[in-house]
Amino acid sequence: MIIAMAPLLSPALVSEQAMLYSGQLIEYPESIASNGIDGLSVELNLTTCEYNGPTVSKLVTRCFNKQIPAPTIYISPGETLTIKLTNTLGDENHLEYHNFWQLLNGTNLHFHGGHITADIPGDDVIEKIEPFNGTYYDSITYVYKLPANHESGIAWYHPHGHGNAMVQVGGGASGIIIICD
Repeated sequence: MIIAMAPLLSPALVSEQAMLYSGQLIEYPESIASNGIDGLSVELNLTTCEYNGPTVSKLVTRCFNKQIPAPTIYISPGETLTIKLTNTLGDENHLEYHNFWQLLNGTNLHFHGGHITADIPGDDVIEKIEPFNGTYYDSITYVYKLPANHESGIAWYHPHGHGNAMVQVGGGASGIIIICD
């Protein structure tokens, strides 16, 4: 599988670009950018989506905000990134064993590459968001405070639940965080 990643350009330029692969136009992901002053609040919904790609005619998988790849987030050092993650998956396959494929529709979020705290409400990879129980959707709001001296570069966000991360991330539920200079 070939995954195309957006170059380090401004969100406005990235959204206007596309690339051609195997005769199909592939759009860059949605860009969500802070104003460089106030930080950024983002809402992500873990859900299922149908992927129709150059090598796959139809695949139902897990994704954020009904898109593969997930939105690209632009943030600057010294800012706060707030992500409200809502799990809209159903509760099928709800078994509990440590470090086995299980709880395939439970989830959480990990900011991979961010120099941030693992304390709640930060990058806590132990807390789980349960799947839809027929009454309400469960969610967690993560708050990531980037230090003012955080180096610029590319990080990424993805589910990190033990027993389900491979299924969710491998299926397309991941996105890029660009830490701007």
